[in-house]
Amino acid sequence: MQRMKTLSAAVLVLSLALALPIKTEALSLACTHYYEYTGHVEADGGHSEYTCKQCGYVLEVPDEDGHIWSGGIEKEDPWCTHDGYMKFTCGICGEAKTEILPEFDHLRIYIEIIKEPTCTEDGLYAGTCAFCGGRKEYSVPAEGHKLTEETVAPTYVTEGYTLVTCSKCGYNEKKDIIPALEKPAQNITVSRQTVSFKASKLKKAKRAFTIGAKTDGDGKLSYSVRYKNAKSKKVLGFRSGKVTIKKGTGKGTYAMTVRVSAVETDDYNAAEKTFKVTVKVK
Repeated sequence: MQRMKTLSAAVLVLSLALALPIKTEALSLACTHYYEYTGHVEADGGHSEYTCKQCGYVLEVPDEDGHIWSGGIEKEDPWCTHDGYMKFTCGICGEAKTEILPEFDHLRIYIEIIKEPTCTEDGLYAGTCAFCGGRKEYSVPAEGHKLTEETVAPTYVTEGYTLVTCSKCGYNEKKDIIPALEKPAQNITVSRQTVSFKASKLKKAKRAFTIGAKTDGDGKLSYSVRYKNAKSKKVLGFRSGKVTIKKGTGKGTYAMTVRVSAVETDDYNAAEKTFKVTVKVK
């Protein structure tokens, strides 16, 4: 049995000898050679020496190519918590080496939600490994807002803006602010400023007319009056845009200054305007 093992090793080494850059100058073809490992030499890059038991011939095999490794003589499987390893031995010389088998990742299939992520804050999950049972907490990134935009036009009362709203959390903010519109001034007019009456008719009764004040802004109107002189104040009266001339007023020219005011509305600013109203009695 030992002889067969030695013979197998010899055939293996001889095969290497034919393919590798080993020293074969002194190889005796008359000997079938039964090699056994006899030592290692560090010089010249290092080589292993195999000596024939029959003829004493020494076969030199460089370190790089000299070993014939067989594996699995001892091993430990890798796990999710540590590396594994496997030991190998050379079928020619019996030298051993060990290779590391890297650990693999945890398989975290049991998930616990500690805190759901929001638009602005990270969430926190915990996972339990199906292999080792180890538990680990890990952060889940914030999801970010899902924003929509709505444009609100300015009015004379309120400013305009773009309203940005998150459809998930309700967050909102205004941007691109546009100032409220400047209201136009109301234009106040009157239709009658100079009116003539006959004295003969005033002998019988008083007379009246409206000045026809109006505004294009629909603001409520108010009035104030200042008479030209005492004579005018004596014969003229004014109320809510209406001028009256007393009965029996004689010939002459009478006048007053009327200030018309319009209050502010949603679309117009307040305004005022002064008119001279003249009454001629002939």
